[in-house]
Amino acid sequence: MLYFAHLPNMRKLFFSLFAALSVANLSAIEMDSLLARMDAASDSFQSMQANVRWLKYTDLVDDESVEEGVIRVMRNKRQQINLVIEFRDPYQYFFSVRGTKVEIYRPKIATVEEYDLSKSREILEQALLLGFGTAGRFLREKYELMMVGREEVAETASIKIALVPKSQKLRGQMPRLEMWVSTSDWQPVQEKIYGVNPGDYRLYTYTNIKRNLPMKGSTLKLKTPAGVKRVYPQR
Repeated sequence: MLYFAHLPNMRKLFFSLFAALSVANLSAIEMDSLLARMDAASDSFQSMQANVRWLKYTDLVDDESVEEGVIRVMRNKRQQINLVIEFRDPYQYFFSVRGTKVEIYRPKIATVEEYDLSKSREILEQALLLGFGTAGRFLREKYELMMVGREEVAETASIKIALVPKSQKLRGQMPRLEMWVSTSDWQPVQEKIYGVNPGDYRLYTYTNIKRNLPMKGSTLKLKTPAGVKRVYPQR
């Protein structure tokens, strides 16, 4: 009698477990498909131009700052990603990455800050350059991945995934990330990087994206007038 009395509950439990396993299996299949499509898109990636919006939120003081501009990205013959961003709002300045060299040019004060990130290559690749020609195989190798669902980003249909770095060192800098991948060209259109302090994050959004435009390496070089001061904050 005890067995039959609990049978309905056992049925509910069985179907709940079956549904959960089915969803998990479906998510795994969807993730495999997504990463494969990202691999194909990455293999053909050469360059990108887009409008960019960088949002930084600091939870402790409930402060939100936004910078907007235009980004140009190119993959060179050595498969390195180089980029330059011309920020225009709230004020103009330029942000450049070439190899492991980062430069910030501020026209108002006629100064270029130069940084060498050769000792922080992992953070450079996975924080600053993640999203430009990103391959699914790279994500699988470097992160624990979870499918979140489908969302729209600036009217672009996308798939949202959650990422946790496998590297303990990297987790100490950015414990987790979220990425929105366009379902039209299978490349990221938005990334959210959470900080070490709870509630802090950076949100990078790309719109009006144009991929594989003809682009020369000289396009990504900072053009500074004579008399600009160059400083090296790391020294």
